[in-house]
Amino acid sequence: MNLFETLIAQSTDVDSLDQYLASNLHKVQDFYSRDFMYMIESREIIEQYINTKYGLFEQLDLEESYNRAFLLILLDISVRFNFIANAKRLCSILRKKSVELPLRLQAACLYLENIDSNTTLLERFESICESLQNAIEEEEKNPDKAIAIFLSYYAIVVRDTHPHKKYINALQSKIQTALEERTFLFLHTEYVEKALDIDTGEGNAAYEEIHTIIDSLLCKAPSRSVYSGKETFIIEDGTPYASELVGVEASFDQIRSISVSGSDGKADTKRGVGILETEQQLMSYMRNLGLMHCAKLEAAFDTLPEDLPSNIRLIDWGCGRGIASMLFIERYGSEQVKDILLIEPSEVALGRAALHLKKYDEDLAIRTVCAKLDELESSIFTIEKDDCVIHLFSNILDIEEYSQERLIELIEETHTGNNYFICVSPHITGIEEERLNSFKRHFQQRYSDSFQLLSENTDTKYSPFWLCNENKDCEEVTHGRGFYCRTDYTPIGGCRKKWTRVERVFSVRWFSV
Repeated sequence: MNLFETLIAQSTDVDSLDQYLASNLHKVQDFYSRDFMYMIESREIIEQYINTKYGLFEQLDLEESYNRAFLLILLDISVRFNFIANAKRLCSILRKKSVELPLRLQAACLYLENIDSNTTLLERFESICESLQNAIEEEEKNPDKAIAIFLSYYAIVVRDTHPHKKYINALQSKIQTALEERTFLFLHTEYVEKALDIDTGEGNAAYEEIHTIIDSLLCKAPSRSVYSGKETFIIEDGTPYASELVGVEASFDQIRSISVSGSDGKADTKRGVGILETEQQLMSYMRNLGLMHCAKLEAAFDTLPEDLPSNIRLIDWGCGRGIASMLFIERYGSEQVKDILLIEPSEVALGRAALHLKKYDEDLAIRTVCAKLDELESSIFTIEKDDCVIHLFSNILDIEEYSQERLIELIEETHTGNNYFICVSPHITGIEEERLNSFKRHFQQRYSDSFQLLSENTDTKYSPFWLCNENKDCEEVTHGRGFYCRTDYTPIGGCRKKWTRVERVFSVRWFSV
């Protein structure tokens, strides 16, 4: 049954919908993160669902994070499919309940809400572009969705101001000026160029043609890993970096110093989501994001019990350069670790992670699997019933490029026994935060007898306290990892220097599924 057919059946009243979302929000998230071509097949039933259930959405308790995330997802889908009436209604509900919208969706609401004239629609250009540029710089892990929002705005101007050509010409002039002056860098893309080349003489025809461009933008094929289904040990060897690593101490700070001195930090690190391929990308990530990554993990490790067992198996899911495993070994030592399984789709990052961990202990038992999460097979896990498995999910659960339902099934199938979950990520928007919440909530609901929540923290750019990477407008250094943000320094739009975090740490034990 299609997800939205299930939602229609489960949305007989507000309590039924709330209960379904509390247990199944991850299924909605999985649908939302599927490729756009898959979503297009459900376009009609999605529109039918939103049209007929609007009254229930107004009654949902938006104090519950899963309900907020659900309505944000519906708003985003409505914007993608240009369900204008539905998008306006959802914007209205969310604003009335004071739900903070992602910057990209704030931009969409600017051209959907309170438009009283063609002049107003045109005047919103700068505000829309500013929101989208900030979204790309601060929130979006993939700029394509933000570009699609702008193209949707352009399409509406083309259609709604036709046949008053002066408004279309004025907007095109604004876009050209922004391109020439490089005011909004996201406009420099072939998709905007293609839209500008369309003959706007027929408003509706041009509108449809622009949306064809949007579809082609959102339907781009995702990147692939090199996973072959076979396990081969991957470790960096014989490189200048490997030689330089020999000369530093086995500590995170010393290892990171190689990247700080060897990189200007300007290489594109793909917001920590894309598959890194070059030496400079690896070093830029460690230089620019290493301390923030480290601070979240150290805070999470503080919540683990002091008497961890001696038969630990570490699984570093989406390990990147191995920062999470490095910091665990640095704190707890390697004596009680039976082995470490490193999972990462970037072969160069995976090889470096293994190299880093061997620096701590040459005798560490390390296995490497170069794969995306959705490519993993149960056969790669070798867990015994008395093992204590510590799952390291650092900056991975919040991304869209995997099925959370499949990941949960894989874990339940292969990890019977005692499990600790370290789940940390930056706070981007409520949609990404809810991916960590729904992951935790599944285990909490299904294994309530053994579930133990060890830590749950959320610090956004609007929160009064967390850490940052600079000392401007901040107070004294702490733990050597960053600076305290001043509690009275929260400018409009949030502090852009302040680090954010979503932290969920819990333990759970099960013996069968």
